Amino acid sequence: MITQLTVSFKRTQSLPGYCNVSSGLTVTADVSADEDPLVVEQRLRSELEQSVDDWIDAALEQAGQPARFSTAPRYDLLWWRSAKLPLIAPHIPRDALRSLPGEWKFYIGEDEDENWYTNQRLANLKRMATDIGLQYCPEFLTIDELRKWVQSQLTLTGVWSIVGIAILDPASEWEYLGRIAIPGEVYAQLTTDPCLEVKPASMTGSVGIRLSDIADMGSILIIKTAEDAALWIQEQILKAHPPDDDEDLEEN
Repeated sequence: MITQLTVSFKRTQSLPGYCNVSSGLTVTADVSADEDPLVVEQRLRSELEQSVDDWIDAALEQAGQPARFSTAPRYDLLWWRSAKLPLIAPHIPRDALRSLPGEWKFYIGEDEDENWYTNQRLANLKRMATDIGLQYCPEFLTIDELRKWVQSQLTLTGVWSIVGIAILDPASEWEYLGRIAIPGEVYAQLTTDPCLEVKPASMTGSVGIRLSDIADMGSILIIKTAEDAALWIQEQILKAHPPDDDEDLEEN
């Protein structure tokens, strides 16, 4: 009859810089007469494995790497280039970044390796952000939450953005009209039109710009009201599709 069990568990994990770290535990437990030794062994092994994996994950995170064994939700440190702002959001594929307004990328630190700041547990990513001096770093638990927040930032009164405007043509294709600078209140009105696509321009710092800075650019048309924006859109459409002179004569 088995009255005592000794179980051991050990792992070795590679770390950056050609380093390895090992963690192992051994535990001995008494087995009572009404206990199944196999069940006790499996329980002990599971507890040891969890403890060792937790230690390995902590060692990886201390080295800036994602935890390997934890099943906790993962997050990325993103850089909203249009507003020059870092954000923490759920781990997403690169294609999902393109669905967000403006220009985005995964954050790249001094080591120029974006993989350091992706697929991390939230607590570790917050520590990493603090370590590199990102004191203000909003956190979002879902992509929808992030998308709504970004939209709200773009529509704030007095927040100027350089945006690209496209219009849906009769063939249900998007036709790009050009770039203009508009305040948040105009952005909010234009985005309610399902036939318009309004996106911050693909250029660093195209959101949250001072009006004086936009004026200094010279080449960017500044539009202050939704009415003026509608006139500009009509002008761009006429430029792209001028009336046919023969049709005008027939009508006359």
